[in-house]
Order: sequence, then structure tokens, then C-alpha cells
Amino acid sequence: MFSKGSFVRSVIILSVITRLFISNIYGQENNTFFQLVRHNLYIDYLINSGRIVIKHPLNQPYRVNELLDSLPHATSTYSGHWTNLLMQDLLLFSKRQDSLTRHGNIVGGAEAGSRINDINKNFDKSFFGNIFLAYSYKNLGFYYRFDADEAFKNDNDYFGGTGKLEKPLSARTGVAYLQWDSKFITLFAGRMSQNYGISNEPGLLLSSNPFSYDKIGLQITTRVLKFSSFFTRLEDIYGYDIRDSVTTPYWNKRYMSVHRLEFSFSKKLNLAISESVIFGGKNQSILFQYLNPVNIFYISKLSDRKGYEEGNANVLMSMDLFYKPVKRITIFTQFLIDDMDFTKKLREQFPDRVGFSGKLIYSDPLPGSQFYLRYSRISNWTYSSFYNWGNYTFYGKSLGYPKNGVENFTVGFDVFRFSPFILRLLMKTESEREQNLKSPFIAEKTSFPIGIPQKSSSVQAEVICFPRSWFNASISTEYIHYKNFQYISGKNSSYLNFYLTARFTGLFKLMKYTH
Repeated sequence: MFSKGSFVRSVIILSVITRLFISNIYGQENNTFFQLVRHNLYIDYLINSGRIVIKHPLNQPYRVNELLDSLPHATSTYSGHWTNLLMQDLLLFSKRQDSLTRHGNIVGGAEAGSRINDINKNFDKSFFGNIFLAYSYKNLGFYYRFDADEAFKNDNDYFGGTGKLEKPLSARTGVAYLQWDSKFITLFAGRMSQNYGISNEPGLLLSSNPFSYDKIGLQITTRVLKFSSFFTRLEDIYGYDIRDSVTTPYWNKRYMSVHRLEFSFSKKLNLAISESVIFGGKNQSILFQYLNPVNIFYISKLSDRKGYEEGNANVLMSMDLFYKPVKRITIFTQFLIDDMDFTKKLREQFPDRVGFSGKLIYSDPLPGSQFYLRYSRISNWTYSSFYNWGNYTFYGKSLGYPKNGVENFTVGFDVFRFSPFILRLLMKTESEREQNLKSPFIAEKTSFPIGIPQKSSSVQAEVICFPRSWFNASISTEYIHYKNFQYISGKNSSYLNFYLTARFTGLFKLMKYTH
């Protein structure tokens, strides 16, 4: 019979082993089902405040060993509840780390929760949950998670049918991958979302905005350099090329390849350079110049056309900068080039397709808090191509920033000092075009944003509570005022929205193997 204390310790150990092992294996899954709200937000604060130093902060998730090496210094400067809790969880995991390298463990669990939203006077209540399994043995691991969510029924682009069950689908495999990991090299095959840039900010080149997709990947990590590369086949699209004299739609295969270099020059300065390419066509096969992890895709697009079936390839490039001029200040910027013309004639004819996002963070204006300013601007036609199978999307959702033709500015304030609560306050202004990421690129210079822009101003307050490892909840309220609501000139509207989410987690060890 377990005592109350041993039961609580067992739950914490299993929770930490599962969550940290899972997040340590390749990329962080950022969605409503498996957020490490307690840890992710606070780790972000520890990095921004200079209390811990991560060698490669622009590439998540962070290694457990890096956190263990850094956190003792953090506790000496700030011994708040969240630091102690994170340190306790990591130490519990590290005590079992030697055992995990010698024994095979299958850990399983389930989560269930409910969200209640009142948005624009439309009340909605939905249930969600998942079942997951994780296995580790020496350098090998796999993870599988099956997601169910009533909100999936609203997404006709991905689900869009009833199938054999003869009712709207509301479940999918959210994560499923196999990984081999050594000190410097990681090999990955499977499905998981990925985000490039700092945590809690959507990457312009890759973000967790779309549903997760399957890929094969390689990652090499050293003290100075982190190199990652992956290749995937995206969904087929029934599309056309708008430049054709007669636009005849047909099914097109689609492939994507991505590679990224992150340089850690010092504790204060990190720089990442990334490149991706989407290519495809009616009878398109794999092109090995885009499978080559160290090739430059843009040069191949210019030169390696003759003799290939490939006539269309959409290449995107991005640069991320992480800079800490002083301990309490963090500057992060992203710049994306989807397409930019360099000759005077072409620049006069075609609009640029670029994106910029920047964030300035000031840590500890009050002990245990952070203040930040964020600005983003994405051009009208970013992520779009003449041939719509080259659009930078997966089932209609952008692979990078969620929108194009958008500009916004945010002021935020996070407070961690009142455990077990995290308090968040933000104010935001935004102007955006009517979204249609499926449409092809129209090569005409227009005003920004296109058409009648919908403008909004909002204030949002949120309280996140994580009193136990098996339960967390959040409640938030938002006041938002629209001008040109729903892109109708002169239509103004204001709403007071509410969001409530509660989540329960149960974990258990299924089997242990000793050789």
C-alpha cells in the first residue's frame, strides 16, 4: 500500500521522466494537449533574466543536462517557488537517468480536459484528451500520442469528411516518432510539430501553427554550432499555375526540405540561419539536390533546372538573432525572405514577400517578473506562390507565421512570484488583410494590408494555476474592439471574451526491462 507521500513522489517522478524525456528527444510539441506551461514559461524567464545560460536558445527543446548545470546558479540568485520546483523535478529525473540508460522503460499516460470559450458572443464548450506511450532504452526512444478534440470538427481542411465512422472526425495521431540520440548526433523519423526561434513565439520559417507532419531528420550539436536538417512530403494539392494561359487544375505532389545552422558565439550572442524549399508538380519525384542537407537550395533553384522535371520551387530563407547586451535585457529578431527581387525592373513590377518579427524583453522590473514589447509585420503575399501547390502551407495552415498581410504590436507583463500562479497581462493592436493562404500569388503591388483591413485593439488578462503535477487550469478574459469588423468598411464592434481551460494528467509505468 502506497503512502500519500510516496504516491505523490511517484506521480512527480513519472511526470518528469515522461515529459522531460519526451521534450528532450527532438522538438517541443506546442499545442493545447501537452503544454509544459509551468516549465516553459519559467525557463523562458530564467534565460531572459540571465539566471541560466543555454548554449543554443534558438532551438528547442533544451537539454536536461544543460538545465541541471545551469539551475544551481539560478537558485543562489533567486530562490522562488518556480526555481525550486523546476530544480526538484530535474533532480528527480537525473537520479533516474543512469537507470534509464541501462533499462528499457515504457511509460504511458492520459490527459483529459475541457475548455469553455465565450468569443464574440458565441458560447462554445469542448472536451479534449489524449493517450500517450513513451519508451526509452539506452540511445533509443519512441513516443506516440493519440489526440481527441471536439474542436477538430471545425477544421474542414484537415479532417473534412466522415470516413468509415459516418460522423465528423475529431481525433488524430498528434505525435509519433522514433529517435536515436548520441552525445553529438540525433537521428529522427516520425511526426512532431517544430518551432524555430525563442520559446513562446511563432517562428517565421517554421512554427507549431499547423498540425504536426511526418519527416526524417538529422541534428548535430556542438558547443558552438547546432545543425539540423529534415525532409518531408506534404499533402497533395488539387491546384494550378496562375501564369498558365489556360489554368487547368490537377493533383500535385508536394515535398519540403529544411536545414538550419545556429551559432553560439558567446553567452550573449546567438545567430541562426535557415533555409527551406517546397517543390512539387503533377508527376514530381524526389529531387536529391533538395535532399542534400548541406546544399544551398536557392542556388539549386537558379542553376539545377535543366534536365529535371522540376520547374517550380519555393525557397524561403530566414535569420534569427538572440542578443543580451546586459543581463536583464534580451533582444530577439527574425527576418524572413520568401521572395525578393534584386534588379530595378523586377522590383518595380513585383512586390516583396518578406516578414519581420522582433521582441524586446526587460527582466525583473519587479523581482520574479518580465516586461516585453513585440512587433511583427508580414507582407501581403508572403507564403504564397504563382503555383498554389508551392504555397507555404500544410492543410491550409501556414507552416510559419499564422497570417500574412498583418502588422501587430504587443505589450506584455508576466509575473511568477505568486506561486502556484502565473499572472499574465498583455495589450495588443493589429491590422490584417482578409486571410486566404490557399490562393496563388498575384504579382501586383497593392496597399498594405490588401483591401479593407480589419483593425483591432485588445487587452487580455490571464491566470495560470499549476498546483499539482497532475492538474493545471487557466482562466483569461479579453476586451477587444474592432474597426472594419470582418473586413466590412465602417463596421465597428466590441466584445468581452472569456476563456477557461482545465486539464488533468495521469501517468503510469507499464513495463521495465533489464538485460
